[in-house]
Amino acid sequence: MADLTEEELVQLDVAALQREPRPRPAHNYPDTPAGLLQVPQEESTWRLFSPKRRRDDIAAFDNRVLELHKRVEAVMAQAAAVREELRLAPERDAEALAEAQLSGGKHPAPTVPGPEEQRDNLERELAGLDAAIAKVGAEKVDYVDRHRKRFTKDAEKHTENAARRYRQLVDELEQARADLSDARSTSLWTMLYPNQPNLLSVPRRGFAGDLRKPLTRAGLSGSIATEHVFDLLRADVDWLEHAASSEQRQALGEKRESDAVWLDTEEGEAWRQRQQIENNQRIARAQRSGTWWEEG
Repeated sequence: MADLTEEELVQLDVAALQREPRPRPAHNYPDTPAGLLQVPQEESTWRLFSPKRRRDDIAAFDNRVLELHKRVEAVMAQAAAVREELRLAPERDAEALAEAQLSGGKHPAPTVPGPEEQRDNLERELAGLDAAIAKVGAEKVDYVDRHRKRFTKDAEKHTENAARRYRQLVDELEQARADLSDARSTSLWTMLYPNQPNLLSVPRRGFAGDLRKPLTRAGLSGSIATEHVFDLLRADVDWLEHAASSEQRQALGEKRESDAVWLDTEEGEAWRQRQQIENNQRIARAQRSGTWWEEG
């Protein structure tokens, strides 16, 4: 069976929201509160949730559930057609009986019992499919519980490898930028040497040449040194490799770290003042050196 697409995973979540919400608090999959897994609190959705990078054995559970939901959709379409038939049946029966009365013919049998029986059968089938989905979800929960240590070890190994790759790419990106700067300096040299000795290399400016438009699009309100960009990317690797909210750390039994900035305290006010002073000093230095904003 083919692996689930992103759209099919979303369909699973939506389908789960439409049936049997049973919230209950706990600490591990599948009963973790919604904020920890980025899914709604319905227990059925917790059971269906899987990470984007899934093992084949976990994907197999999700594929089974998706097939069951497709059957649910088909049965629900049939049920909708039957409900419409039941809605029209009394009027049709009355018209047929009126015709029989006027013509003296045999009274026709009512058509309501047939659709009612269909409706009841379809409702029983839907209940059975709901139970089947719940059963697969329970099997998935049990499977994850039994293999949690192995799954966690595998996921952590993949995280380490991904972080290592991210750091390597940052190093390569930093070197690539330096190579590009050197290449452009060579181009300038070939065009200006020897008559313009002060104009033979790339201007010493910050990231994106301190141009207003690209930096503003990036959400920045001033220039940023190139080395700080790569320092920030490396800090992002360090954070992302162990990323967790304070609620997630608490659920995992780790030290809780506050995500809040303490702006409403004396310490926060002092921090604000220091930031303002540092920003003013940075702006003054940039203006003196001619590297503040340049239109472009």
